[in-house]
Amino acid sequence: MISPAVRAEMRRLLADIRSGAFAKEWIAESRAGAPRFNELRRKAQQQPIEQVGALLRAMMPWTEEGARGSGLGTRKGQGSSEPLAPSPEPRREPLRA
Repeated sequence: MISPAVRAEMRRLLADIRSGAFAKEWIAESRAGAPRFNELRRKAQQQPIEQVGALLRAMMPWTEEGARGSGLGTRKGQGSSEPLAPSPEPRREPLRA
């Protein structure tokens, strides 16, 4: 159920998106090395459901985590399993003549 307080917060967030404030904040966060985003990710990984999920995925050889333990499904050149911080900057392709 969505309460009036939730609706108000959703409207505030939508206003930030429409005004461009969210994009400016996200770009600044990314350029600073994503400290707030990484802290949120760290806290989320400490939740009990995430810890149990990691144990369960490690038992599944068809998943990336399970494949690491079994030696199956790994590719050369893929070292770190740490996800990369998001990049709000668009990728720019070089101009072709």
